[in-house]
Amino acid sequence: MTTTRHTGSMRREAQQAMPGSRLVTIPSAGHTVLVEQPQAGTAAITDLVRAVT
Repeated sequence: MTTTRHTGSMRREAQQAMPGSRLVTIPSAGHTVLVEQPQAGTAAITDLVRAVT
């Protein structure tokens, strides 16, 4: 997960450097995604766990 405070190119570069990774951006969230956007953050983590189990 990234925040909207990172540039688009930084997010894409980080994601491309990790094969098999997925880029999830939570709008209106900073570094404390689970505090600022708890439902969106929890949904993203739940999706990740489901994908790898």
